[in-house]
Amino acid sequence: LVSGSSVSTGSFGNIIVGNTIHRAGDSDTRILFTDDDINITVGGMNMVDFSEGGTDEITFNETAQQLDVRIEGEADPNLLFTDAVNNKVGIGTNKPTKKLQVTGEISSSGNITTEGTITAEQITSTDDLSVAGDSNIGTLLNFKQNNQAVMKVLGASGGNVHGVDLIIS
Repeated sequence: LVSGSSVSTGSFGNIIVGNTIHRAGDSDTRILFTDDDINITVGGMNMVDFSEGGTDEITFNETAQQLDVRIEGEADPNLLFTDAVNNKVGIGTNKPTKKLQVTGEISSSGNITTEGTITAEQITSTDDLSVAGDSNIGTLLNFKQNNQAVMKVLGASGGNVHGVDLIIS
């Protein structure tokens, strides 16, 4: 145990500790060192775990506590935010309402794939807008207003799609 204060204008070289560095008067805040692993615990919660040797990873909230993680940008305090209680991730928001919520524009140089429904306030294209499905698809596009179908583009059922029917309600 070392206590007191020290001032140095030189170099200490190496500081060697056993397994743990504790802060005096705060027994549940510490840095724990084990072989190829460093854990930072604050208030009894293991917040960050640095592991090397097999897993090679940095884990936040390893003990699955109610610990949100926030990464700030220069002009965005919620550049990346994880909501641990609700298991959601926000980009540009600290109150995500879906598994992943992005507040701001998204850009992709590749395909965007979903097995669910795409819901959008507006879809615009600077080039051809293409909707494709398998050969057994029924409705290719379903346009709704107030949750009522106003226009459908239908593909052929069974067999190859050679043309489409346009139905306007």
